[in-house]
Amino acid sequence: MKNLSFLGASLPRILLFFALFILISPELYCQDSQLTNTSYSAYALSTNSQSFSYLSGGTGVSINGDDKTSGSIPLGFTFKFACVDYTNVYASSNGFLSFLALGFFDSNYNNSSAPTGKFLAPFWDDLDGTGGTASYKTEGVAPGRVFSIEWKNWKRSGNSSSSISFQIKLYEGTNAIQYIYKQESASGGNNISASIGLYDDNDSSKKDG
Repeated sequence: MKNLSFLGASLPRILLFFALFILISPELYCQDSQLTNTSYSAYALSTNSQSFSYLSGGTGVSINGDDKTSGSIPLGFTFKFACVDYTNVYASSNGFLSFLALGFFDSNYNNSSAPTGKFLAPFWDDLDGTGGTASYKTEGVAPGRVFSIEWKNWKRSGNSSSSISFQIKLYEGTNAIQYIYKQESASGGNNISASIGLYDDNDSSKKDG
């Protein structure tokens, strides 16, 4: 069973391996100087099932705790998001990756008062990385390099009985975004939820889930 959408999604259970692809067409997306609802039509969404492989040989990120944010993480190439080129990202222990520097309060996990800036949310919620690990790695050669970042054995805050592992992959050249999730043996409850998608604070229509 998969039940997902963009920010504000309900995710009752993680039962299957699946990858979430968000394909960006910079030429279409950047035609407008101001972001509008229609500008997001350049994003195409698809899902598929695949095996999950933990990231190996990566560089550690010090967000394995509660409400933690990282310093600058180099992508190793230029990636375009919302019409802007970026070479660094910033990770949050609450399951999102920002293109702008994060402060403590930007660890917010409530999408009714989303952080400022632009970020990717593979599993945005009140999470705790205590006992888990986070790491990143850039592989390949130009112009087709891939940046990967992983949250491994993350837990929901206040729930140590189950964990979840997930990744983001960013693709040089195509500016494609991929979310990958590991199938887990337990969901952690029947009434859990999380937000999955993209966020751009220049578009007020995307702020509320």
